[in-house]
Amino acid sequence: IDSGYDKEQMAKVLLNNGSIPAYYYVPKEFAKGPDGKDFRDGNEGFGSFDASSAKASFEKGLKDIGKKSVKLELLSYDDDNSKKISEYLKGEWEKNLPGLEVTIKQQPFKNKLDLESKGQFELSFAGWGPDYQDPMTFLDMWMTDGPYNRGKYTSDKYDSLIKSAMKETDAAKRWQSLKDAEKVLLEDDQAISVMYQRGASLLRKPYVKGIVNHKVGADTSFKWTYIEGK
Repeated sequence: IDSGYDKEQMAKVLLNNGSIPAYYYVPKEFAKGPDGKDFRDGNEGFGSFDASSAKASFEKGLKDIGKKSVKLELLSYDDDNSKKISEYLKGEWEKNLPGLEVTIKQQPFKNKLDLESKGQFELSFAGWGPDYQDPMTFLDMWMTDGPYNRGKYTSDKYDSLIKSAMKETDAAKRWQSLKDAEKVLLEDDQAISVMYQRGASLLRKPYVKGIVNHKVGADTSFKWTYIEGK
């Protein structure tokens, strides 16, 4: 499914708000390692849009379960942006993976989280914002029995790498364990499909000064905002 839709088209045309296609989980320009280099340096990502490969893999999957078609439900939020993304995914998957039928279930934010926490979904469109400036804020959530591991992904290798990184005192070794864990999650197991790294397009009056946008925690701070010369 990950290679069965065009992330470039999604980010640059459908969203068109500064978001970029993501072939990785830990964002670009987010955290630097002990060598001073970005986490993504030398490791741009995993996978790419390949409709023919996705189709072949899907057909093999259907054959393995003895079916000619499958129906899947995509759980999503009920805002306009989520509706656009969900409809785009449905269209791409049904076009590139013949035999797949996707229905969209849009829910208010609270209802959606409740359904996810109960495991009542087949596919779910979700996002994550970092709580602190380290790759671990993204990666530890997929450990077995993690509170936000809604899809119940489990991997002894992944768990071992994350636990090792948690205890490691050598910064370089810790960094490598985190990189290895991301590879297991996205390439070896393909446990999740990362769609895009979020951007935002904003219109601001030139006399509004001091608005601070954050990469971590709350999106925006207005504590230092003021109006100049008006």
